[in-house]
Amino acid sequence: MLTEISNLYDTFMAARAEEALEAVVFLGPRKWVWFAVGVVGVSLLLACVRIVRLVPKERTWQLAMIRNVASLFGKALLVLLLLVVFYAYFAYAGSDLVWSASNRRGFWSFVSDHGPWAIYGGGFGVLLGILAWSKIATQLEPIIASRLHDQTRKDKHKDRLTDARTVQRFLPSLAGKRIDYEAAFEYAKEKKSVFLGVNQTGKAVLIPKRKWDKSHVQICGPTGTGKGVQAVVVLTQALMHGDGVFVFDPKRDEWAASVLAQECEKAGVPFSYVDLRSDAPQVNIIGGATSDDLFELFVAGFGLEEKGEAADFYRIDDREAAYQLARAFEQNAELSLPELYDLAHEVLDDNLCENAKGFLARLKQLARLEVVNTRKGIDLTSVLEVGGCIYVVGSMRGQDIPALQKIFALRVIQAIENQVEPVRHASIFLDEIKYLLSAPTVNAFGTIRDKNCNLILTHQALQDFRDCGKDLSPDAVEGAIKTNTQIKWIYRTKDPETAEWAAKMSGKILVQKERRVIDRNEFLSELARSELMTDEIERYAVDENIIQHLPDGCALYIGGENAQLALTQPIPTVKRTFKVTPAEPVERKVVGSDLISSPAPEDPIAHETAGTGGRLL
Repeated sequence: MLTEISNLYDTFMAARAEEALEAVVFLGPRKWVWFAVGVVGVSLLLACVRIVRLVPKERTWQLAMIRNVASLFGKALLVLLLLVVFYAYFAYAGSDLVWSASNRRGFWSFVSDHGPWAIYGGGFGVLLGILAWSKIATQLEPIIASRLHDQTRKDKHKDRLTDARTVQRFLPSLAGKRIDYEAAFEYAKEKKSVFLGVNQTGKAVLIPKRKWDKSHVQICGPTGTGKGVQAVVVLTQALMHGDGVFVFDPKRDEWAASVLAQECEKAGVPFSYVDLRSDAPQVNIIGGATSDDLFELFVAGFGLEEKGEAADFYRIDDREAAYQLARAFEQNAELSLPELYDLAHEVLDDNLCENAKGFLARLKQLARLEVVNTRKGIDLTSVLEVGGCIYVVGSMRGQDIPALQKIFALRVIQAIENQVEPVRHASIFLDEIKYLLSAPTVNAFGTIRDKNCNLILTHQALQDFRDCGKDLSPDAVEGAIKTNTQIKWIYRTKDPETAEWAAKMSGKILVQKERRVIDRNEFLSELARSELMTDEIERYAVDENIIQHLPDGCALYIGGENAQLALTQPIPTVKRTFKVTPAEPVERKVVGSDLISSPAPEDPIAHETAGTGGRLL
């Protein structure tokens, strides 16, 4: 039995030896082949061994496949090298049945001529293998370790710390999508709510109408982020609910008036367009005011408040003149503003006129504006009775029109506060509020809510409250607005202070903080081990990274149960060109005949309205 096995073995080896010899004879004259075999075989063997060590022994099928393929390839190379050694051994010590004496002599003669090239190649392959070993360890291994960490599937339900470099990938976007506002508004009306936008999951963000009516709204964001879009979305619904709407637009927005006029037509309520820059008489802003109302308008509009500074002494006569003129107006309550200036020269004595030049100069500047040169015009109280919208376009430049729009806004607030029993809810939109601020307007954030009215304001950053004019305390303005606006809609901002404030408003949540164990390989490259430890720490629900990288149309909504991100889009409409409706002008008396021709005297303590604004939409 053993003899038969030995014969079979010798026969098999003889056949394989002949085949190997034929291959050697074919490849023998090509020295570069032996050199390449030595280089490739040895270098690939070393590289495969390093790759097998590189891939961590985890249970994921992707890693197991890479590790097994590299391992099989390396073992195949090793087996091939062992076969070469095996045949070389039999060529030297094999029996005559396997290698004849002549074949052995020819083989070793051939090896002595060409074998060194394989040895040279093997030596060079060792060098290449060591180089590949080092490159894999120093460059490839750290990259793979980092990619494994980044691409590991994490629990989607657990919040983690954000990274400014990657946070944009996780933010919502409406790119390629369209909000069906008609369906959204109908759905909100059925729920007796106001539609604010859609959240990250595409669901409607609603606020109960009863809560909306009692909440002031703060919309914050730089120019072009969408402040005006959000304001128009909610004001459109206010008109649908039959509310009265007042809009003060210092920038002459390109689309807002068209959208609101379109909604007024659908609802069958009036839309009135007032342009304070126009040369046509349009509105009597002091019509129907009481003497106390008029005195408050003078003090707020002309900056006559006591400010605790030396210049207060020079305002005493200005306030006295304003008080006496307001009392005289009580007997002539239908006068226009130019007529009131004429009346001032009749009721104020010469001494007071001389000492109150600052007050009279400011009054004269406003009386020059043709827009107020009427006793009639648009009735401010009509919106409170029948609904509709009064849209007021102002300016951010100069002093006359900004002062007039500030007085106009205060006059609307007075008209609402003077109601004995409000007939309907009213909303006042104060765009770029720093151009409309006065002390009574700031106070209204704490008082007007009880008169069935809410205020909606926009601003670009917290610094806007510090640019409110010398007659107001920036801290008081900022505190009153931030405290009394229960609904906040905050767009992307790059201002760190504003971003931090917004983040704090979102509240804190518990998140996972990861800790990874770092190892060093044989070439001192740092590797993050697959072992991962986590701790729970606090961070803001919507942190600064998120707020500073919000996409267009996306904002942080604060006012519901939890802070959340929501999106809005412009309401589709056809752009319109609006013309004012002229009212009957009044004839000025001789005393006021110089209103157009005489320049206004320079006033060193005149109230300044500074700053620049941006687009509404």
